[in-house]
Amino acid sequence: MDLFDKVFGPSFKKSECESLIRQASARINIHRNKKINEIQKMKDDIRKHLAGGSEQNAIIWTENLLNVESFIICYDVMAILIDQFKGRLASIEKFGVQADIEETLATIVYAAPKMEVEELMKVREQIHGLKGKDWIKEVDEGKIPINGNVAANVDFIKRAMGESTLRMVQ
Repeated sequence: MDLFDKVFGPSFKKSECESLIRQASARINIHRNKKINEIQKMKDDIRKHLAGGSEQNAIIWTENLLNVESFIICYDVMAILIDQFKGRLASIEKFGVQADIEETLATIVYAAPKMEVEELMKVREQIHGLKGKDWIKEVDEGKIPINGNVAANVDFIKRAMGESTLRMVQ
């Protein structure tokens, strides 16, 4: 971050944003694959707990498993939204942000801190330079609509007591 950005806030740079999007897309795929491997390991651990007779531990592991599975959906949606943003960079640089991409940008801004992808946070900074601090604050407060799939799955959810047990049976 240079002195100008420190004084006036971040600015939007198309070429930098494009390379960050490319990096974020690759990193999202890596994290997604790690989560899929983690799911397989968790299922094995749940089986071991059930075989050992510790149902309470199996229920706790199942709750965690459900949240990780939900997070996979977020990675899939975010990969699509990042590609959509990348495809619109030229028109955004020329004409500014059109209304039809507002939800995409809002979703990226909202989910970036929760996705464990550093490059996505840098893309968020680029969007900050594009849209401004007040818009970012409104997104963080939930005043601007975001993608429904991401909104439903990006946060850790404490499941109802029977929901985890029902999932274990299925």
